[in-house]
Amino acid sequence: MATTTSNIGNYSVTPSLGSLASSLGYGFTYASGNLAITPAPLTVTANSMNRSYGSINPALGVSYNGFKLGQDQSVLGGTLNLSTAATQASDVGNYAINVGGYTNGNYTVGHIAGNLAINPASLTVTADNQSRLYGSANPALTASYSGFVLGQDESILGGSLTLSTPAVASSNVGSYAITASGLSSTNYTISHVGGLLDVTPAALTVTADNKSRLYGASNPTFTASYSGFVLGQDESVLGGALDLSTPAVASSNVGNYGITASGLTSSNYDITHVDGDLEINPAPLTVAAQNVTYTEGSTPPAYTALYSGFVLGHNQSVLGGSLQFSASPVVSGPGLYQISPLGLTSSNYQVQFVDGQLIVAPPPTISTNNTINSAIQGLYLLNPLQSPIEASSSPWLSSNLPQQLPSVTEDSEETAFPSVEQMGDRESIEIFYDNNGPSKASPFTPKKFKRRQ
Repeated sequence: MATTTSNIGNYSVTPSLGSLASSLGYGFTYASGNLAITPAPLTVTANSMNRSYGSINPALGVSYNGFKLGQDQSVLGGTLNLSTAATQASDVGNYAINVGGYTNGNYTVGHIAGNLAINPASLTVTADNQSRLYGSANPALTASYSGFVLGQDESILGGSLTLSTPAVASSNVGSYAITASGLSSTNYTISHVGGLLDVTPAALTVTADNKSRLYGASNPTFTASYSGFVLGQDESVLGGALDLSTPAVASSNVGNYGITASGLTSSNYDITHVDGDLEINPAPLTVAAQNVTYTEGSTPPAYTALYSGFVLGHNQSVLGGSLQFSASPVVSGPGLYQISPLGLTSSNYQVQFVDGQLIVAPPPTISTNNTINSAIQGLYLLNPLQSPIEASSSPWLSSNLPQQLPSVTEDSEETAFPSVEQMGDRESIEIFYDNNGPSKASPFTPKKFKRRQ
């Protein structure tokens, strides 16, 4: 007898009277029939799947439609076979998922293929951030990639990468966009992401120039030097105002004083102000011994000096030390001597001492005709220490010595006085003196004068 769980096949159907009766007097004849149980339709469908390019295939599966009596695939015979031609390296596209292998006598099993869709992988092309100094050329623009699969790189992409920025060498300090574009691919969905080019201030050094001056003088005009300008620019592009200052004033002592530079500004330059140096040097001061003339036997006058070079209304009271004089050689009688000043010091003055002359004259002897002692005249003419004294430099000599003297030779018998020029190439000349001038007469001792060097 067939039941709902009976397998497919033919089953006999036998009738019987049961409770059926006829009051009309009919007789019943029973003829057996046939129950044919046929296979139920069962559909095994491969599930459609999708994945990204370069990924491994997902686990393949199937769906069933048609099981009876609460049954499932465990009642099926054979082995389920699911397959696709797509591999991890397969390009973007649709690939069939084939299914087969199941059998069962009670089901007519239909296998339906599914679809594996391979979608483009995501790829990001990002322009690399860059920086440079103001006035410099743009650096080489580059990009970074994120999302390549299967060990691939940009060589498999189509199109051409374009990286651009509106910034040029003269663009002001700031941030400028770097745009990426131009690449294409069937296997990648490409996103181009921009970067930034930061233009930063160029380094500029403003250095106060070193200066020098003498003590007591006004400060010189201060100037500065620049290092770091680009694009052919100069200080005219800077903002603010250059301030160059020093604490030194005219009365500042000798030494070194800072020159401070400040005040300049710029959005395109990173300005460093560098100080300079003002060197105050000692002012030149001359201390010159005054010439002195006196006659042997009289009281020598006090030595004095003239000062030349004081500044700021100063006088010798600002000097250190004490003024002293020395005579050279040691005074020992009539003659011409050197007076040397010394002993004064100062940190603010460069003291230069200048020698003077000391003339010690013999006492004049006047003859009956009032002729001056010729020794004075000989000293006047042939000073062995330095140039002959000009008559006008000494009142006494000026009033007692002739301005022009006649010529004389070494053997001359004339009463005359030799001039320096008349010495010629002679190394020396002897002149004999009496109260009336030079002569060859005895008994006077000759005085030898060497030719002036």
